[in-house]
Amino acid sequence: MILLIKNIFFVIMIFLKRGYLMKISFMKEPSKLPIDLIGD
Repeated sequence: MILLIKNIFFVIMIFLKRGYLMKISFMKEPSKLPIDLIGD
């Protein structure tokens, strides 16, 4: 049960980190969308 909670937390952290990185790269280069991140 604890392992399941850890896995869910890990996945949520990955999604938050990816969204954060995507937002930063989008702010730096608004003309170029990071298609590889959106396509997943």
